[in-house]
Amino acid sequence: MYLYVIFSLLSLLAFADIFTSPSQRTPRYTIVFVFTIFLLFILSSLRVERGTDWGSYELYFDLSTWDFEGWMEPGFTLLNKLVYACIPHFVALSFCISLFIYLLKPQIIYRFSPYPFVALLAWYVITLADIFPVRQTLASAILLYSIRYVIEKRFFPFLLLVILASSIHATSIVFFITYFVFYRRFSRLFLLSIFVGSFVFAFVAEGFMGDLLSGINNEFIQERIEKYLSVGVDETFGSVYSTQGILIRGFLNRSIIMFMVLSVMNSLRKEDCILNGWVNLFTLASILFAVFASVNVALGRISVFFDMSQIFLFSYFFKWKMTPMSRFILFGLLLVYFGYRFYGVINNYYDLYVPYKSLFWNIHMPVLVG
Repeated sequence: MYLYVIFSLLSLLAFADIFTSPSQRTPRYTIVFVFTIFLLFILSSLRVERGTDWGSYELYFDLSTWDFEGWMEPGFTLLNKLVYACIPHFVALSFCISLFIYLLKPQIIYRFSPYPFVALLAWYVITLADIFPVRQTLASAILLYSIRYVIEKRFFPFLLLVILASSIHATSIVFFITYFVFYRRFSRLFLLSIFVGSFVFAFVAEGFMGDLLSGINNEFIQERIEKYLSVGVDETFGSVYSTQGILIRGFLNRSIIMFMVLSVMNSLRKEDCILNGWVNLFTLASILFAVFASVNVALGRISVFFDMSQIFLFSYFFKWKMTPMSRFILFGLLLVYFGYRFYGVINNYYDLYVPYKSLFWNIHMPVLVG
């Protein structure tokens, strides 16, 4: 299957990357990275009828004349109108969204990842490298780009990008807190306690969290929440996993990362303020995922904006001083973990990813899926 072919190719690039120090990176290294991003962009921009919510987004686009009021966020509605006025075909919008994503996210990955190809592989494993984007994916690209201004401590450019992302997907506003937690120093005990506590709370509070969220006194936010809650607590928006199954898988996946971060890399976290920031965002993502996914899987998507930190955390694993053989073994273990996690991502919405369809060709390589 084409998705596994991409996984294999990215794994080979990541393997070569962990044995290449930053000082040894030649212009050829950059060219290979850019070319890889370009291939992913081609897959994303030329797709048709693939990915979640394709039908609803296509319908929305087809209605996007200048007098269309719309029911989605104003920035996304405006983008639909602008593209529709130029090229009234939904593939044009898909192309524009993909272009924005692959212009923004790879810049930050290349600039702030110790090993960019490892980060690129992690991005692919976690979200299929946004080959099948929705408006939340576009918003997450804007928010990830805003991290550069957090690192540079430039508040107003960061704020403007958060507002822009919020006009695409309203839940982006929660990313505002990033500026105030990124450089905070938290003890290992504190991070571990709130990480475990959030998942314990999620399993215990699953029954009443829906009622609690229903009491939020904001018309727009309440409308979005009610839309999700109206589907029902057990509804998982097409996922093959139950709500509890998703919580368990989420806890196990995140526990592995937290163990590595708080045991093996804790001293490095104390020395590297940027790594410390990614750890803070990952912990925050875990809390949001546990609390909101316990209500409804769709609400759990609010953690996506902070979960982008995982992309960078995995690449930091190889900054730990080790022998070449230890590096090889660590990469092998990471690849096993990535393979297991990647299988879960594909299996979750298998029919929406396979076969691949584009304007010009279809790719359907058979694979056994349990």
